Amino acid sequence: DGQQNQQNNDQQQNQQNQDGQQNQQNNDQQQNQQNQDGQQNQQNNDQQQNQQNQDGQQNQQNNDQQGESESLDQTTINRLKDQNMTKEQAQKLLNSAVQQETKYIQQRKKNKGDNNTSNKPDW
Repeated sequence: DGQQNQQNNDQQQNQQNQDGQQNQQNNDQQQNQQNQDGQQNQQNNDQQQNQQNQDGQQNQQNNDQQGESESLDQTTINRLKDQNMTKEQAQKLLNSAVQQETKYIQQRKKNKGDNNTSNKPDW
């Protein structure tokens, strides 16, 4: 009986070892698959980033070409020189004015229809 129990214990231990090895192999395969998937995802992300960078460079080149083609007339150039201002500074100033105007319009309260019927002045 003691030998039989020992053999049974040995068989169970062997089975557990085999199961453990199988589980380890399965885990290794899963990890390898995840690593491959991660590498593929990284490659896809890199390709997308490269495409975006190329698109951005193309857009910048297009903008540069468009800016060069929009030459300033002589009167505008003289006015900029009188003000000691470059074309870029003038553009920034213009953009700032447009933004301020947009902000003002958005913040302005809209007139309501029922206010027009009152005898009070608008201001």
